Amino acid sequence: MARRGWRADPWRVNIRVALVDPHAQYRQHLAGLLARESGIAVVSEASGLRSFSDAFLANPPGVVLFDIDSPAGGGIAALARVAERHPGLRIVALCLHDEPRLVAAALAAGACACVRKDQPFAHLLAAIHASARGSAN
Repeated sequence: MARRGWRADPWRVNIRVALVDPHAQYRQHLAGLLARESGIAVVSEASGLRSFSDAFLANPPGVVLFDIDSPAGGGIAALARVAERHPGLRIVALCLHDEPRLVAAALAAGACACVRKDQPFAHLLAAIHASARGSAN
């Protein structure tokens, strides 16, 4: 119940983020950076699709940062499975290369945005916020 005279601040969004990346050090670094951001909470970390599925049931996120350059391969197919199983979930694909075919495949599979891992953190934050608002990049 809202207090009288109180209005929600549209700029302060609570964004629940899950990280899916096979590289633990990258996940931990990213989680540390995101923890410093107001309105963003990392609710789970997973090394792959199976561990993400378990974490999702326990603590559902609103936005998933999903590595599509999995060493085991099949990153786009895995992203598509997540998008199909969880239609309201906003997915930001993380990749090492911005090859147009890869980006197009990620977007076609259900990603809202595709961000290269070597881009400045501000680009990833912008993609997270846009995805949480329902915008596509």
